[in-house]
Amino acid sequence: MLCRSNRIPKASLLLTLIIILTACSGNPSSGLLSNSQQSTSHKLVVYVLGLGESLSTNDASQNSGYGYASSFYSPGGIQPYLQGTSEFANAQSLVFSYGGFISEGKPDQFSCKDTFNNQLAYDAALLNLQITQYLKGHPNTDVYIVSHSLGGVVAFGYMASLIETTHSTTLVNNGKLKGIAILDSPLGGVTNESNYEDAIIDKALTCDFQAIDYTTIGGLQTLFNTASSSTFQGETGSVFSAFIGGKYISNQDVASYAAKMGVRILVVGNTNDLLWQPDLCFLGASFLSTEYLKELREQSNNGALYSRSVTSGFRGCRSLVTNKGNHFDVLYRTDVKKAIWKLFTGKPIDQLSPAPKFTPDFTPFVGRWWAGQGRLTLDINSNGLADFSILSGRSVIQLTKVVGNTAYGTVVSGDGIPPFVNGGSYIPVGGNISMTLQGKDTLQMNGWIACRPPIQCVN
Repeated sequence: MLCRSNRIPKASLLLTLIIILTACSGNPSSGLLSNSQQSTSHKLVVYVLGLGESLSTNDASQNSGYGYASSFYSPGGIQPYLQGTSEFANAQSLVFSYGGFISEGKPDQFSCKDTFNNQLAYDAALLNLQITQYLKGHPNTDVYIVSHSLGGVVAFGYMASLIETTHSTTLVNNGKLKGIAILDSPLGGVTNESNYEDAIIDKALTCDFQAIDYTTIGGLQTLFNTASSSTFQGETGSVFSAFIGGKYISNQDVASYAAKMGVRILVVGNTNDLLWQPDLCFLGASFLSTEYLKELREQSNNGALYSRSVTSGFRGCRSLVTNKGNHFDVLYRTDVKKAIWKLFTGKPIDQLSPAPKFTPDFTPFVGRWWAGQGRLTLDINSNGLADFSILSGRSVIQLTKVVGNTAYGTVVSGDGIPPFVNGGSYIPVGGNISMTLQGKDTLQMNGWIACRPPIQCVN
């Protein structure tokens, strides 16, 4: 029986997937391979493609029906690199399909529009079903996942669901989730900036854009809004909250927990990937930190969490057209391939550069603000240090993060911040403070409205 999937409303997702899984289960022994094949099938490497990718009927039929994805499988790609090592010479490679699967988890064809139109919860559940279906006929299998772009979000969702709901790495038929490589993936979602899809996504990726509804992009934007810090978008975003369980658990916490339970995780981002840097095309703020988590390195139980970076491709807007925004460069680098092999074979990774260190962008807040014809002044520097002065005293504020139009920080010295006529309360040294932009030239802080000189604010 074919176990294909069609896009379904989120409300009915769980029931439908249970029905699909039941229909596809059959007799666990019915899909068994020969004894000689079983003895060499104790490793499964699942390859999860990203936005704008597709799998033709012909490609789905290759590799004994387990699929062929050129982004991973072409000469010089990650799949032949791993298959060429002694540890993975006999591993089974499997392509995840956004269009469903048939017996033994073999992928069905899918078009690029499926990568744009599916719900993220659906994709993560489908990945679980496809892996489960394969494992039913292949006991004692260690599972490894290599993912790119959207595929990394889907794979992370799969891992988050497993780890946070079962608190185990154990899969069906004594399988184990052993490792996951996430390459150039927006773990913290993508921006809500207007025209982002048309100006960035549509130029970098090819598809029949008349046939897509951007459901997936909408899901990534929902994920973007779960992050508590734009400086650490990938770390503080919550895949689990956005489309798995509803409860906020940060990506960093999920990955840290998984690593401590023995899962080996590698996150690699390209610092020149234009899909996460619309600022290079003057189309909004960069959110490059969406690619990264905080590195923990080797953990107990042989788990690990690495977060590394590469710098590849021309860092300019024209790369959207000439090189797909440098979005696929990460897939063909020898240092990335070697790092994945080291990850999956339990070796410490000494390849690749550390993830970039991100600092909050205080640019919209920088400069002098005043109120009461200069009786209150607030001078904010680009490093987030702010000098606050009023007739009754003076204080220094250290801003530490920006979320949307609000900057957050602490009063670090001086007389504290008094309350003002529009509300607020006294904030002593050591107390937390926030200030919110209300337009380009107006700032609200602790009950006061301040403006940029020479504009006069009414309080």
